[in-house]
Order: sequence, then structure tokens, then C-alpha cells
Amino acid sequence: MNDKLLEALADLEHKQWAHWTKYMLENLLGYNENSANQFARKCFNQINTPYSELTETEKESDREWARKTLETIHGEHRITVCKYCKFENNHHLYCRMYGEKEQT
Repeated sequence: MNDKLLEALADLEHKQWAHWTKYMLENLLGYNENSANQFARKCFNQINTPYSELTETEKESDREWARKTLETIHGEHRITVCKYCKFENNHHLYCRMYGEKEQT
């Protein structure tokens, strides 16, 4: 696996998490960065911390989701193309009946 790509996706995952969490805290729970709530303060601290400055444990959490993204792209959702009909993923009945093989 490409470490540079993994880190870039993990950085993006942190940014997505930060954006979503900030929205939820502010708009649904009514917290802001100056809230007295300890949970909100902890979240805002992590929201404002760039990926590069997270602890290794926090980075690994983002890497876990980056790996899931890569698995989705390269794994079960890989597009297959029938060499006979050139349709993607869903072959017509003729290909299934006569056993044309898929190519990936």
C-alpha cells in the first residue's frame, strides 16, 4: 500500500471528521469553542489540531478509515467488465447462459 496516499486520505478523513463534528457541536448541541462542557472543549481542541500534529493513536484512527476507503475502491466495489458484451458489473442473459468470462 502506498504510504503517501494512505496519509493523504487519513488527513482528508481528519478534515471531514472535524467539519462534521464542528457542525454537530455548534448547530445541534449549541456548543462553541468557549463552551464550559469538557467534551465539547476536547472535541474543539482536536478539530483545531491539524492531522500532522495529532498523536500516533489519533492518526491511526484516521488511517483506519483511509484503509476502508482504499478497500472500497480496490475491493468488493471493483468494476468488472464482460469481455463479450462490454457491460460493467451486470451482464445480460446471453453472457450468463453461454458462460462468457469476466475480465477485470
